[in-house]
Amino acid sequence: MGRRGPKKQAELSIAPEAAPSNDREAPPTVRNNPVAAAAWENAVEQLVRQGIYQTSDKLAVERYAILAALCAKYEKECLESGGIQVTSTGYKQLSAELSCFLKTSGEMRSLERALGLNPEARRSMSLGAIEGKDELSAFLDEAG
Repeated sequence: MGRRGPKKQAELSIAPEAAPSNDREAPPTVRNNPVAAAAWENAVEQLVRQGIYQTSDKLAVERYAILAALCAKYEKECLESGGIQVTSTGYKQLSAELSCFLKTSGEMRSLERALGLNPEARRSMSLGAIEGKDELSAFLDEAG
């Protein structure tokens, strides 16, 4: 230890030869759940078509896919139970599943806005809606 604190060590730096990548493979936490995997594929496909997907978005898209799976699970449980539970004193209150559904769907909607996955967010980001091409449009694009 020097007179003014610990000696400086080499600083972290990004390797200049490492090119930025846009890895689109779903993480293991998403691959095991079909609802989460479908949400991952849809979100990544939409972001790629808009030209705004980056590897740094991967954690946010993973969180979005997990929340989509949780929302589907809680929605199913709420539909089965009605979303209301009656206590031992006869008081009616929201079920735990419904409150979890409301929390996860709220967080999912905020991630949709942040990632640009809904029309309102795309408008505020000045991104247009990207639609899939039909056969005629693809043919005309090839023709010239």
